[in-house]
Amino acid sequence: MQTDRYGVQVEHAKQDPAAMQMLLEAFEPLLWHEANRYAGRIEREELHAEAQLAFLEAVHAFEGTRYFPVWVKERVHARLRNWARRKSFEPVGCLPEQVDPQATAAFRRILWDELFQSLNAHERAAVRAFLEGQSSASLAKATQVSPSAVDRWRWRAFALLRQQLQTPADFIDPNAL
Repeated sequence: MQTDRYGVQVEHAKQDPAAMQMLLEAFEPLLWHEANRYAGRIEREELHAEAQLAFLEAVHAFEGTRYFPVWVKERVHARLRNWARRKSFEPVGCLPEQVDPQATAAFRRILWDELFQSLNAHERAAVRAFLEGQSSASLAKATQVSPSAVDRWRWRAFALLRQQLQTPADFIDPNAL
């Protein structure tokens, strides 16, 4: 039930690597466009490689019930969006593997305490409430402000924490703890 002109090309590309390469080259502008949407946070080449993988998976999953270019765009976009989200939560740095787990825990505790103390009282309350599973409404009621104010505190706190974690700081040797 392939109704678009790409249906035959896609079926042929599933069987023939040369046809797959030609199809991939035809869709390169779309792949670069989707990769550029997340450029800046992640390297363009890394995003493009992930877009190509998503394209290849989309070709093999295509059943001909939809218009192929729309199918590919949706699949590539979803893959890059999810991949970029996972990538943004990867650790900024890493500790040496031979470090004592207790020293690592102490290091993380010191780092967290310093980060937490860099926030103002409202931001600390919003983060603490979030970590304890409290809703914005419950904290708003306790502090007699609107829930949107609590949401702003939380948003600002996480933005500051994210910024501080991505900014190179003086390295603290966990072995010295």
